[in-house]
Amino acid sequence: MKDLLGAMSRTASFENLPKDTRSLAIVTHDYLNLSLSMGFHYVILDAYLSNHPFNNYISFSFKGGAAELRKRELRVTLVGKILRQLGFEVKKTKDFLKARIKADSAETLAEKLNIIGRMLGVTRLLDMALTSEEVVEEYLERFFRQDYSLEPPGRPQATKSCA
Repeated sequence: MKDLLGAMSRTASFENLPKDTRSLAIVTHDYLNLSLSMGFHYVILDAYLSNHPFNNYISFSFKGGAAELRKRELRVTLVGKILRQLGFEVKKTKDFLKARIKADSAETLAEKLNIIGRMLGVTRLLDMALTSEEVVEEYLERFFRQDYSLEPPGRPQATKSCA
């Protein structure tokens, strides 16, 4: 059992993932390991939430996309800014991002997981729309206003698409 838990806690390497990799999830009462293949990009979310805050963490990795490298980098910039505002330590290289937060209450981290879910829904297709740092800032502000529309800046914004 100890070896199984150790294997589950290791984050998979994006370098060796084939293009047709399927999504997988391991879910228990306290633990979540989610490996998502979302078209041309990949997400690995690993979280442990318990009654012992010192043991709790969320680890998040993101890579790829279908757009040109600059637009993928802008999406990773947006994701990184969202996660930093949530208190994550973020490391970014080109279109790859690794983020981690630890030692917080299960309730607080559960709220952050909810926000990460919303973030993934909103940013999934944004690599095509992101054209500059200014556009990234606009989508960042919208996200934290709970405006999840994908309308480009300058166009009338739709009402909230996610409650």
